[in-house]
Amino acid sequence: MWGFLKTILMPVKFLKLFVLIILLFSVTADAQLYYFGRNKVQYQSFDWKVLRTDHFNIYYYGEFEEIAEIGASYAEEAYNELKVKFNNLITKPIPLIFYNTSLHFQQTNTTPGLIPDAVGGFFEFIKGRVVIPYTGSIHDFKHVIRHELVHVFMTTKVFHILSDHRLPTDRFPPLWFTEGLAEYMSTEIDAQAEMVMRDAVINNYLVNLENMYSIYGTFLMYKEGQSFLHFVEEKYGPEKVMLLIDNLWISSNFTNVLEYTLGHTIKEIDSEWLFYLKRKYYPLLSDKAPLQNASRQLTDFGFNFSPVPYKINGDTYLYFPANRDGYSSLYRMKINVKKKSDLEPELVIRGEKTSEFEAFHLFQSSIDISHDGIVAFVTKAGATDAIHFYSIHEGEVINNYQNDNLINITSPKFSKDGKKVVFQAIDQKGFSDLYILNLDKMCMGKGQVTVFIIVGLIIVIALAGLAFFISSNIAVISKACVQE
Repeated sequence: MWGFLKTILMPVKFLKLFVLIILLFSVTADAQLYYFGRNKVQYQSFDWKVLRTDHFNIYYYGEFEEIAEIGASYAEEAYNELKVKFNNLITKPIPLIFYNTSLHFQQTNTTPGLIPDAVGGFFEFIKGRVVIPYTGSIHDFKHVIRHELVHVFMTTKVFHILSDHRLPTDRFPPLWFTEGLAEYMSTEIDAQAEMVMRDAVINNYLVNLENMYSIYGTFLMYKEGQSFLHFVEEKYGPEKVMLLIDNLWISSNFTNVLEYTLGHTIKEIDSEWLFYLKRKYYPLLSDKAPLQNASRQLTDFGFNFSPVPYKINGDTYLYFPANRDGYSSLYRMKINVKKKSDLEPELVIRGEKTSEFEAFHLFQSSIDISHDGIVAFVTKAGATDAIHFYSIHEGEVINNYQNDNLINITSPKFSKDGKKVVFQAIDQKGFSDLYILNLDKMCMGKGQVTVFIIVGLIIVIALAGLAFFISSNIAVISKACVQE
């Protein structure tokens, strides 16, 4: 879906724009990801600074220096590792452009097109620039830096191989291999990758190599490519993964390269990979039921996220952000019905039609409901995010909270009495902290809750008074404090 155009940096006659995009979550439709309006609005003028290292020119702005330095160390670490794996050196400094948040990243001039929420970074080959937003997670920041640098090294490696064999340098591996290799070399197979592959195998929608074009650009394609290369490593040895690049000169058809390198036909390779995956995941069915056998499916259309239940006059409703008609919006659905045909979501708040609700962040936890029927949800509203408070009983938005210093907001959760909301936000420095908002006064003291930037992605689970629980992808939280 998110198509890309190829380019190789060297000869001008072969220059074509080639943007490699890393998607953080599964997406299969274009309309759901774009924002209100047709133009890329630029709300800020950034005061760019340059941090120079041995192999990188790192561009950042504002108060982002501390995290830019962390990113620089990750980039140098990845460079030293990848130059060995690819047996290739890049002699010119690589430009890295860091944005404090995804909202700033979406304003970038490095590519003219609109950038949706799902894009976690890209490498454009005309000027060799890597462009990455900081999302509040150091873990994800490191992953994306490594992912994009794999693209940099692979591109120069491919150019040198084809040049050495006096071949046109506009030849490139298919996207499933390009992105699969970047994932394979930048991160382990984590819980999310396991979930995606397990579901695809058990529910019989895994796409084989010959038909990988049918899931072009999707998150499933990324994870299938990563899974296949891990299979190649285990079955044939890690050296075969790099040989797939070294042997690109043999044929312009990547299937021929695969068959030559692995010594089997594409059908045999596909069959071996599928058997490898079935043997890995089918045993799980011995004591676990497939989702469709152990649950009831409530929606079968569109893209529906993060439901929260609420009872009205004895009936249970689910409130959830979704894209069901090309616009991200807030819906509700009555679930204690007798007929499945009665499970029809009802539009509550239309998104992407006004600047107030410019876009719902569908891939982030961004909704909660208090005991007295107030829905807290987050949307992009101009240059920053805002928390909106919608009264179920009054049927309208009754309040909003927006702070110019807090750019990106996620995971609002009510206290037990409904008088406070705790949420995660990224500020102008790029720091990801927790904040408590007093709804009676609609005020928030600076530094009420602080969690150091090493925490990574935080999901607020519960809040009772000022005692709350958080989960993180980092085991130890270095500091958490609450001040009245």
